Amino acid sequence: MKKILVIDDEPSIILTLEFFLKKEDYEVKSANSAEEAIKKIEQFSPDILVTDIALPKKNGLELAKEIRAKEKFKKLPIIGISAYGMGENNKSQNACFNVYFSKPFSLEELKQSIKTLI
Repeated sequence: MKKILVIDDEPSIILTLEFFLKKEDYEVKSANSAEEAIKKIEQFSPDILVTDIALPKKNGLELAKEIRAKEKFKKLPIIGISAYGMGENNKSQNACFNVYFSKPFSLEELKQSIKTLI
């Protein structure tokens, strides 16, 4: 069973994604901050991350950069989600995420992206 770590500071988003992804036969864990996510990545060894960009303290972009800096997780697929658009021309941000979705997004599109990436 493939493992997914969902990172978001909104409990309703976490519950929705957990329910949907578990129904799709994934093992799902969650974190509500970048700091908690770093710990869970080490413990859980997910196959993919789905992270909100607008997290408290350390945002999702900083989290992705930190993960990419670790050799062990350099190739870990990361999907970014945010209520705020991300500039198409910002190569630095785009390089951190394999896929990016603006909220609201389609759960079916998310599912397809996850299947493609893992």
